[in-house]
Amino acid sequence: MQPTGEVAVPPIFHLPTELFAMVASYISDKDLYNLTRVSYRMASIACPLYFVKKRLIFSSHASTLELHGEGFKALDIWGRYPQPSPPKWLICCFSFDSALAATQKTDLHRWFNSLPAHSLISFRNVRLTHVVVQHLPELLDCVRATVGATGCNQLTLSDVSYTLFRQGKRKSAPKSIANTPVFEKLQSLRLTHFLLSLVQWGGFLSHLHAS
Repeated sequence: MQPTGEVAVPPIFHLPTELFAMVASYISDKDLYNLTRVSYRMASIACPLYFVKKRLIFSSHASTLELHGEGFKALDIWGRYPQPSPPKWLICCFSFDSALAATQKTDLHRWFNSLPAHSLISFRNVRLTHVVVQHLPELLDCVRATVGATGCNQLTLSDVSYTLFRQGKRKSAPKSIANTPVFEKLQSLRLTHFLLSLVQWGGFLSHLHAS
């Protein structure tokens, strides 16, 4: 019971949505992330703010999920956030910094692996931009993992390069990936701005050959 004459102060959760959103826009990324896990109402306010900070862009009109910078770190939250419509386009723009790009790829694959087998999140079209890897097997693994995880029927690879010609410590050269089950739904593979030599081009294309 409140003492006589003392007015009870309502909890912060009773603040109007507009005021709470303004307050939330000033807190740290870590606190904002924690706020997304408090309740459905808090998530509806904090998630869009967190996505903006991390450069995760979702366009419901175009049904497109676009990832830049730290947007890959927000994928777990985005997967829990109610979506007005399932996305059909996934655009991943990897960093020019090799260390950050590696982290982005790890975050992306971790999110894919966390999705249930019959998830409502599916992509018809996927575009990977600035895919820089060390060697051909890594590039082939990236293509295989992307197609397998998204189930897309159209894949675009842009600004792709790999630096090493040899297979390193691998005992045998990578086999063709076009005949693997994950490629059954893939109808179109578009390659643009590949920074490869003729030898590298030949090696990459030979492993996309379907018998």
